[in-house]
Amino acid sequence: MVIKNKRNLRFNAIFNYFIDNKLDNGEDMNEQNYSNHRRYVTGYHFVLLALILISLIGAVTFVIRSMMHGHGQLGAIVILVCVVDIMLLFLYTREFPIKAQNRAIRAERICVILC
Repeated sequence: MVIKNKRNLRFNAIFNYFIDNKLDNGEDMNEQNYSNHRRYVTGYHFVLLALILISLIGAVTFVIRSMMHGHGQLGAIVILVCVVDIMLLFLYTREFPIKAQNRAIRAERICVILC
């Protein structure tokens, strides 16, 4: 392969780093799998999830009470919609990066096979 400029030289060095599958100290990289990449963040997975669930229960209770009393229904529904939005944001915040990581791993494997 003929290297024409510095940009291609840098790309080639980075590419070879990933193809060789080596760390800086020469040790082999561990294969990526669920057991060595999963991690629980206490504030995110436990505290924030508990707060969102408590908010959801409170919002549903508020909607039911406002329907029974006949006033404040719009405010209760807006609060419920906001809590559901936050819950969806909580779920997708972790799902999208995981999908991107899976795509990168697949691309890495295809590159190793083809190169």
